[in-house]
Amino acid sequence: MEYHSQAYSFWRRTKNRILVHLDAHMDFGWRPERHISQILEIKTIKSLNRLLNQSSVWEIGQRGREGLAIYLALKNKILKEFWWVVPDKEWGTQRERRNIEKLIRHIPVKKRIITEGKRIIIKIDNMRVITCRLQDLPQFKESILLDIDLDFLVIKSVFKADASCSGSPWIKPDELVSKLTEKKIRTDLVTIACSIKQGFTPAKYKSLGDKLAGILKHPNKYFS
Repeated sequence: MEYHSQAYSFWRRTKNRILVHLDAHMDFGWRPERHISQILEIKTIKSLNRLLNQSSVWEIGQRGREGLAIYLALKNKILKEFWWVVPDKEWGTQRERRNIEKLIRHIPVKKRIITEGKRIIIKIDNMRVITCRLQDLPQFKESILLDIDLDFLVIKSVFKADASCSGSPWIKPDELVSKLTEKKIRTDLVTIACSIKQGFTPAKYKSLGDKLAGILKHPNKYFS
C-alpha cells in the first residue's frame, strides 16, 4: 500500500495486539481531546479559566492521517503496545539520541518518559510507546503486527526524513528479515507502506517492497 493509514482497515479486524512499526518517521500523533472551537462557547472569564486549566490537550489545526491511524488503533484497544523502530544509524551518538528524545517529548499529551537501556519508553494512559533500534527489539512471547515503511530501508536519519531521499538503501530486504528472524519475531499480519508519492522512498526502489513481501511470505526459501 502507499500509506500506513490504509493498514488500519486490516488492524481493526484484531484486538489487543503489539504493533512493531519500522519507519524513518514516527507516524504517531495523539489526537487532542478538545478542539479550540470550544473556547467560542464560553460566556464568562471564570468558565474560560476553568476550561483552560483542565488537564487536556487542544486541537488547533489539522493532524496528519498517518499518525491518526496508529492513534485510533491504540484508543480503540486494537493495539496494547506500539514499538517505533528507527534506522540503526540514529543511535550512533548521544546528540542523535537526545534529538529523538526531544521529538518524543513533543507528542502533545501528558506522559511519563522512561529510559530503559537503549529504549525510550513513554506511558500514555495505560499504554506504552517504545522507541528503539532494530537490534534492541525484545523476543516477543506472542505474534505481533508488523508494519514496515520502505523509507526505513533508504533513510539513515530521522532528522533528514522529511527531505526527498536520493541515497541508496542502508539495509537490504533480506538483511532486514534476517535481523527479525534472529529476534524470533513472529507475525500473522504484515503491512508494507511504499511512501513513494510523498517523496520519502525513491520510485526506483519500489521493487524493494515486492522483494520484502516475497521474503516474508516464503522465508524458508531464503533462510534455513
